[in-house]
Amino acid sequence: MVKTRKIRVITGLQDVTIAIDNKIMGSEFLLQVASELGITDTQWLGLQYSDLHGRWWWLQDHKKVLAQKVRPIADPLVMFLKVRLYPPKPSTVKDTTVQRLVFLQVQSALEVGELTCPLPRNSTLASLARQDSVLLYLETAEDLEEYGMWHFIVTRPHDPIPARLSINSTGFSFILHNRVNRFGRRAESTTGVVFEDVRLSTTTNRYKLTPNM
Repeated sequence: MVKTRKIRVITGLQDVTIAIDNKIMGSEFLLQVASELGITDTQWLGLQYSDLHGRWWWLQDHKKVLAQKVRPIADPLVMFLKVRLYPPKPSTVKDTTVQRLVFLQVQSALEVGELTCPLPRNSTLASLARQDSVLLYLETAEDLEEYGMWHFIVTRPHDPIPARLSINSTGFSFILHNRVNRFGRRAESTTGVVFEDVRLSTTTNRYKLTPNM
């Protein structure tokens, strides 16, 4: 029996509500959302939702939407369209809606302290945001050292000192005891590090990751 559920997608620009059936895959639903918003470039985007315990997840592309960790009763379900992978040069992205989504997400990251920025540059960005100068804002933001990074606090059993893991489109860095180790995209095969959602395991140790919010 085919069941349907409504999902409200919050974007920060224009919210949409879409009815889906229990067979639709995550990738298909993302394309539906993009179509509703007139977005043509979805490679940078993803959908986030929270489960019954308040934990946040990315909607997985190759699993049915309603078979994931979504809340079973909520009607409508609520998801957020987010920049999942930051474009290295967002000012050159042709899709203007994607540009604005990056603009809003960088703004938010600066406001809550997820993205650090030198004071002079911060003042420049604040001024450009007030003027709604999206392209100039993105051109300035993309030069920040931490632009496009997702940050996690990494803990290990019996180790009181946490580490900081930062991931972006070009690779990741691992900071422990004030030492910074940086790895490019191809480091995965040589370090034994495997990423899945917000979980990290290595061939020799197990870590717990917590988003640095």
